[in-house]
Amino acid sequence: KIVSILKLPLVAARLDAARKRREDLKVVWPHLVIDEVAQALWHPSGDHYRKQVTIIRAAAAKKLPSCATLRDQDLRDTAQTWLDLATATPEQLASVAGHVLASAAAIQKKHYVAANRRKSDAALQLLNTWLEGKL
Repeated sequence: KIVSILKLPLVAARLDAARKRREDLKVVWPHLVIDEVAQALWHPSGDHYRKQVTIIRAAAAKKLPSCATLRDQDLRDTAQTWLDLATATPEQLASVAGHVLASAAAIQKKHYVAANRRKSDAALQLLNTWLEGKL
């Protein structure tokens, strides 16, 4: 499966910074995510990655206690929630998450999409626009 990630300005800046950090490395890595400290791909077992996440999480929790139980999967969940709040369509949400569209709605509802005041206000505003005959 191929996932295309639009090069947003913030993402482009981070990728440029990573490219600059990698210029002195002896090996040119075509991969987006590498362990820059070890100058290698993350080990397929994931052990080193998990250890690094644990270290980072513990450091973050010193200033933000809520980070103590944060999982890397929570970042994906947060991204999907933000996309939903930005009014991404179910098809767009599924595309970014890599979900099959047939099951995407159930997954989105269960894991990412929550009712909130902004959404209900927008829905009522839409109803008002329809009632006024402007839709």
